[in-house]
Amino acid sequence: MSIVELYTKKSGKSFAKQVIQMYMRKQKMDTVQELLKQCPNVKEFDSKTKLLGIIRRHGYYIMNEEEYQDIIQAIKAEEDQKRKLDTDSLKKVTVGSKELVTYTDKETGEQITVDNSVSNRDVKEQMQDIQNEHQQFQSLKDNNSLNVMEYMRDKVKITPNTVASNDINMDAVNDEERQIAIVAKAFENQLGHHVDIDLNDKIIYDNGIVYTIEKRNGEYGVFLQDEVKAKKEEKGPQLVKKKNSPPKAA
Repeated sequence: MSIVELYTKKSGKSFAKQVIQMYMRKQKMDTVQELLKQCPNVKEFDSKTKLLGIIRRHGYYIMNEEEYQDIIQAIKAEEDQKRKLDTDSLKKVTVGSKELVTYTDKETGEQITVDNSVSNRDVKEQMQDIQNEHQQFQSLKDNNSLNVMEYMRDKVKITPNTVASNDINMDAVNDEERQIAIVAKAFENQLGHHVDIDLNDKIIYDNGIVYTIEKRNGEYGVFLQDEVKAKKEEKGPQLVKKKNSPPKAA
């Protein structure tokens, strides 16, 4: 086969795929499986759609059964890619005995953090199980990754044990918790927005960013947790700010 013939076949096959997908959209077919129910082979496709003649007239003069199925598989592969969960956007941080996993949506920047401390399974595996078990997370239109993480947060109940800073009753906490709350509130004032606090484990959650409240040299301070950076530099938690740091509790 000459170079011209190879190019004609390749470009013609691409055109044929576009025609098939255009037909699917026009018929409001969400998946290629719906097309296969109506047109399981090229003969039925020709009979039901009358599009084979158009495809052949625009350079792809064959499109036999094998080539038709090849195009169907190419469309299916694209659909599978759209359904695929974005586990690359998961970031794991270990704080004490807690394993905190944060998903960051690439499109909106929205972040969801779950506490995976009680499970011995990776969050990626749990996300995949949820998608496999629930059809609503197999959509080609919705953000499956974000929806699965919201489900894990709201339904599986592995949300971090936190309280909003403004919901803390300072009269109902012990001395240590009061000191932690004071430092957290001061840090929140520095940020300019509310944060969530885990008083028991001394953790602050700020839109997917994890901080700890630690006592050093007799005073509590806020420290940024970055497991990757800490391992790379072989250092402990990094101070949030060296200048204008939040007030510390003795």
